[in-house]
Amino acid sequence: MVNRLYNIEMIKRLEESYSYLYKNRRLTFMCMMINICRFLGIPSSSLGTIYHNHSGKLIMDNYNIAVSYSGGYTFCMLSDFKVGFDVEHINFDVPRNEFEVFNHFFKTDIKDYLTFFKEWTRLESIVKYFDNKGIKDFIYNKLSSKQYGLDTIHIMLDRNYIIAISAEKLYSKKIIYNLNVSNMELTKLKPVDLLPHNGTMLLVDRIIDSDYESFVVTERTVDRNDFYFDGHFPNHPIVPGVFIIEMMFQTCGILVRLSNTSKESNSANIQAGKAVSIKSAKFKKEVSPDSIIQIKATKKYSVMTFTEFIVNAFVGEEEVCNAELIISVQS
Repeated sequence: MVNRLYNIEMIKRLEESYSYLYKNRRLTFMCMMINICRFLGIPSSSLGTIYHNHSGKLIMDNYNIAVSYSGGYTFCMLSDFKVGFDVEHINFDVPRNEFEVFNHFFKTDIKDYLTFFKEWTRLESIVKYFDNKGIKDFIYNKLSSKQYGLDTIHIMLDRNYIIAISAEKLYSKKIIYNLNVSNMELTKLKPVDLLPHNGTMLLVDRIIDSDYESFVVTERTVDRNDFYFDGHFPNHPIVPGVFIIEMMFQTCGILVRLSNTSKESNSANIQAGKAVSIKSAKFKKEVSPDSIIQIKATKKYSVMTFTEFIVNAFVGEEEVCNAELIISVQS
């Protein structure tokens, strides 16, 4: 359907994507646009008018397109009015001294993470409203939302992402929300549906990305009320390393179930696997409350019932742990 509805330039960009991530993002955007047009009653022939201008911005006849990618999510907005659009992952690892730098340049008084990302996305969305402006224009007082009569609204997603939309007279516009995970099939799957764990021992919150065969990315939001902080450690709470390893094993188990679910054969009796060996593990940084741990498990090889995985855990851009794990999978 994608090949039939989009023009040659769009298909060529998709096929020439230099990584799986970018190809997945572009394909997801194209699929989302098909669904959006169908939902709004816009003729599918309009999709053939979409192209990239000289600066890489997406252009469509009679409509404005805004698209943004963050983490495992793809965000797309289609409107009949000009709009600025930005999305950011709320990263609790941003050093607090960056608040001081931000406050100095933008004349604000920000002291907490949510306000920081709320203001940052607001500025970015206003910049994206214009084709020839940049953040530096805010710094040197050449650009302000009041100057151009722009309104900004914010939308929170899963407590981890913040969306900012800026436009003229935005509060009088009708906006329809329909949020979709980048890999649309994954919206139907939750860790609890794929793992035998439950309650406090289900340590993976959501599935972010996967090709259903060789890798999967999951996330865990570390709540300061998690049970293991009671005694680990008083006045200095950190996530126990054994629980990070357990998150990794559970992520591997999810990939086992996903890879079998994607096959035509009946996989109802395929288990998520049992831990057999920790070949290696390195803890590189402590993980504190209010962090978001992102875990990527990549299949290395399979022999008989045994599968080895390379697993990496990150908080923000920084790796906190890596391991080589082996699990045994039996029907």
